[in-house]
Amino acid sequence: MEEQANLEGILQGTSSRGEHLSDRTFRRLFEAVPGLYLVLDPDLIIVAVSDAYLHATMTRREDILGRPIFEAFPDNPDDPHATGTKNLGASLRRVLANKATDTMAVQKYSVRRPASEGGGFEAKYWSPVNSPLLDESGDVSHIIHRVEDVTEYVQLKERGREQRRLTEALESRAHEMEAEIYCRAQELQRTNAQLEHRTRQLEILTTAAQELNSSLQIEDIMRCLVRMSLELVNAAGGTWGRLRSGRMIFTEYLRRQGQNIEPHFIVFEPEVGVPGHVMVTRAPYISNDAAHDPHVPPHLQKAMGFRSLIDLPIFGRSGALLGCFELHDKKDGQPFTREDLELLKGLGASAAVALENARLYEEVQSERRTLDAIVKQMPAGLALVEAPSGRVIYCNQEAERLLGHSLSPVDNPAQGTLHGAVHEDLSAYGPDEYPMVRALRQGETVKDEEMLYRRDDGSFTHLSVTAAPIRDSEGRVIQAVTLFIDISARKAAEAALHDERKWLEALLDRLPVPVALIDPATREFTFRNEEAKRLSFPVPTHLSQVDGVKYFATDGRGRRVSLSELPRVRVASGETFSGVELTWHTPEGSLPLIFNGRLMPALHGRPALAMLVFQDISGLKRVEAELKQSETRFRRLFESNLLGIVFGDIEGGLYDVNEYYARLIGFSREEILTGQVRWDEITPPEELEKDRAAAREMLESPEGVCTPYEKRYVLADGRVVWILLGVAFLDESRFKNVAFVLDITQGKAAEEQLARSLSSEQLAREDAETALTQLRMERELREQFVSALSHDLRTPLTAAKMSAQLIPRQPNLPDKVYSLAARVKLNIDRADQMITDLLDASRIRAGQGLPIVTSPCDLRQVVADTLEDLTTVHGERFSLQGEEGLQGSWDADALRRLTENLCNNAIKYGDPTGRVTVTLSEDGDQVEMSVHNWGRPIPPEEREGLFQHFARTRSAESSGKKGWGIGLTLVRGVAEAHGGCVRVESTQEHGTTFRVRLPKGSRPLH
Repeated sequence: MEEQANLEGILQGTSSRGEHLSDRTFRRLFEAVPGLYLVLDPDLIIVAVSDAYLHATMTRREDILGRPIFEAFPDNPDDPHATGTKNLGASLRRVLANKATDTMAVQKYSVRRPASEGGGFEAKYWSPVNSPLLDESGDVSHIIHRVEDVTEYVQLKERGREQRRLTEALESRAHEMEAEIYCRAQELQRTNAQLEHRTRQLEILTTAAQELNSSLQIEDIMRCLVRMSLELVNAAGGTWGRLRSGRMIFTEYLRRQGQNIEPHFIVFEPEVGVPGHVMVTRAPYISNDAAHDPHVPPHLQKAMGFRSLIDLPIFGRSGALLGCFELHDKKDGQPFTREDLELLKGLGASAAVALENARLYEEVQSERRTLDAIVKQMPAGLALVEAPSGRVIYCNQEAERLLGHSLSPVDNPAQGTLHGAVHEDLSAYGPDEYPMVRALRQGETVKDEEMLYRRDDGSFTHLSVTAAPIRDSEGRVIQAVTLFIDISARKAAEAALHDERKWLEALLDRLPVPVALIDPATREFTFRNEEAKRLSFPVPTHLSQVDGVKYFATDGRGRRVSLSELPRVRVASGETFSGVELTWHTPEGSLPLIFNGRLMPALHGRPALAMLVFQDISGLKRVEAELKQSETRFRRLFESNLLGIVFGDIEGGLYDVNEYYARLIGFSREEILTGQVRWDEITPPEELEKDRAAAREMLESPEGVCTPYEKRYVLADGRVVWILLGVAFLDESRFKNVAFVLDITQGKAAEEQLARSLSSEQLAREDAETALTQLRMERELREQFVSALSHDLRTPLTAAKMSAQLIPRQPNLPDKVYSLAARVKLNIDRADQMITDLLDASRIRAGQGLPIVTSPCDLRQVVADTLEDLTTVHGERFSLQGEEGLQGSWDADALRRLTENLCNNAIKYGDPTGRVTVTLSEDGDQVEMSVHNWGRPIPPEEREGLFQHFARTRSAESSGKKGWGIGLTLVRGVAEAHGGCVRVESTQEHGTTFRVRLPKGSRPLH
């Protein structure tokens, strides 16, 4: 003991040994100490050894320095009861923990003999004492391990039997006492170790809550849990994992020795590995044979080298699984027990509370960071003001940017914090007018109040302000919060939108159609353009005025339309429509209208707007009625069966025929309409060439007509039928056509009969020739008639049909509707006039005269209106000269026909580039109208028969211009029906002039 005290004194003086002894001298001094000494560092590594210790343990300094003590001096593997390393280790740990000297009982600790001395282990008995060496901070820097070799003493007791016999009683008692002392010392040592371990476990469990809650970081809590668990159950290493997205994720591994933290990233799916099993079962798991455990992945066990494990789940306050922690390998290969499990459960419960606190703290901090980021980055100013002082507690940067000055914590809103707000007349707000002051003083909640704010630099901005009081539990206002948004852009957009609306209304006012704008929310008219106002027909602005009594609408069947079906309601509801026809009824009368509607959605900051375009279609309805009447007239002609009318195509198809044609070819209309008959099938092959020639002529002709020609049909019963055929295309496709057919079978038979008579009766030749000439004239007349029908009637009827088809297809173009309707009416009138001309020509030829109805009229106005209509067809080629206001009693319609025929002849047969001049003059009680044109003169010999029925001059025939030959007949008939006359003058020098003289007071002659 004296030697150890001397050594400790030397070691304690190491801090000043540099002043007295060198390191080498000190080491030599230590090694020469006569006692058996080892010096260990806190990791139990041998750092110094005395020569006496080396001699007693039969070792060399270079073989043991730098090695762990239990590696240099292990237990005898052949002695199963060896406890030397265990007892020495416990003593050394007590020294480290308690920082106090620990004296051990006599220990049997065998030492290895050198190989030169036979090897193996030699039994030794020692009396160890372990003392700590503290550094300046009071921590253990080294442990002095001193032993006394008592082997000789123990062996001496076993020797000397003879001496024992002499002192048997004394030695027996001494031996029993020493054995008892030895056993009690061993038991005491074990009890002290267990007590020390229990005390440490109690300390860990007692301080667990405090240590685990010392941090609010989840990683720190889990590391603390694992470290405390390692010490609690004396395990070598451990890890922890967190449950994320249904998987257990581990990121690090902690070892007890050296307090190391190693990266350790592993992810366990449910039922994969022990953590995956714990995740599913939510129960702890113990395995003391990891190498053969089915839940332990073999590759993981081999890589980490653990033999046993214990894994415990960690639950939150709500019972949700937060994660788990796992420990490996208890010291000395001891198994994990149920006692370990219960201890770890208590520690895990404390960790669960700490984790829940950390989670709540993290959520609060996250929400706080989020709220702070929102407040800082929000595009609105925010200020918090204290009551009753009005001191600004907080404001964000946007608030200061919007107001144009800083809001320091000493600002007082009642003393000018927000002063700068002005009214529309630029007068300043009073202190109590500010929304924040009203919220602070009166407890008022202000929402979206608009104000004009003047900044320090004199600029203005529009703000939308919301302010609200904050009350305590007793309802007293303790603070007020205000939020303000810059609405200058919105105000500018509203102004721009107002200007755009005014521009749009001005534009709509210039449209030639009635247009109304409707608010989709109220379904009321917000605007009607000038054209809608000029409609001079009352349309209520408010929907409530449509009461079903004074104001209501009906559809095409006369059914009253409900409010929900009105166009304004439909378009306001988002429906798009066109061509909706309704009749609007008011106390002033009824008006047919056509509506188009579309909802324009809200775009680019503009509100939704419904547009309704409507049009008065009274004129269109009249045109439809006239078109229907025209169709009725044509149907009468079709059904009169005076001649065959066929609708077909150039390839042989038949689409519709009248009864005349059906009877002619020996089939019913039903058989023809169902496609059982084709005209090329009843035409002999040698006759088809005539049809092909006619088709070529039609295709080459601008008018799409051919010259009437004769052909024959061979019917199914063998009969041969001769026909005279005229054909014209129906439309621009030049495929479908209309044909007019006359049966000339009897005429052909008469010609043949006449030819036979001529061959047998020479004496009747002159009469036969006369009859043949007459037949030919009649045939030419029929050809002219069919040609006129196929050309002149086809053109207006086709145009009428096409226009009628296009009328309902133009709902969005009301002006176009009127244009098409005008064309329909014009062409129908032409067709009607042609039919009338044919009838009138027949009357004139029969000597009946034309029926006229006279009434007072202005001749110049009649002629001027006629020329205006002709100008739309022929262009600006007419000139009207002569007297103004020629009043008289005439049939205006008849004079119009007279003027049309004379002017059309002048255009058709006169100079194609020259003008046609119409001159009116007055001579007493008579008036004269002359129509003059330049061009080839009419020979004198042809002027005589010019006004005869179906008469045409040779020059007209040679010109190729088609005509009926009845136009001038009608001119003469109109003039004579008024008691007047007509004559013609035609020379190369003066051109051609037709002069018509009429009495002013004409009376019908018939």
